[in-house]
Amino acid sequence: MSQRPTRSPVAGLLVDLALVTGCVLVLGLVVGLLWPQLVDPPLSRRTAEGVSTSEVQLARAFATDGWFVVLGFLGSLVLGAVLMLRRRGHEVVVLLLLLVGTYVAADQVAQPLGIALGPSDPVKVLSDAEVGDTAPARLVLTSRSDLLAWPLGAAVGSLVVLLAATRLERDREPTDHLNHAPSAPVAD
Repeated sequence: MSQRPTRSPVAGLLVDLALVTGCVLVLGLVVGLLWPQLVDPPLSRRTAEGVSTSEVQLARAFATDGWFVVLGFLGSLVLGAVLMLRRRGHEVVVLLLLLVGTYVAADQVAQPLGIALGPSDPVKVLSDAEVGDTAPARLVLTSRSDLLAWPLGAAVGSLVVLLAATRLERDREPTDHLNHAPSAPVAD
């Protein structure tokens, strides 16, 4: 019989690092591509004084943040669960890599890509436009906390899998009372 060679702990950690890095990079790219397609950004209007955005239109900026948060949270949730199912040897390392990786993917991949693919700056677009013309506003996140939804989703997905796995392992453990035959009743 041939035995399967065992990997060193360092090799396992490097595999985890490569796997998590690749997956969060793909997640960042997917969200960066989807985000500008799903958002209906506020409209800026050319006025005689310059370019302005009404309060009603500014309220639509919440949807810009909302789509970024929802896409990132759900994607990270699924990614955290799948990667935690896949890597049951270095759970803490995978969780830490996911927390850092999803934040970096949100901040350095998805946000800049979505902004680049979204509408141009309305001030530049409307600089030579007629009074009354409109242009969509540039995609921006109004808060840095929007980026925290990604690691939160990864943590929730990972922890659900870890808790479920712990529960399954505990349920499979034999208990003392099940291993012994019941004693026979004593006859009078």
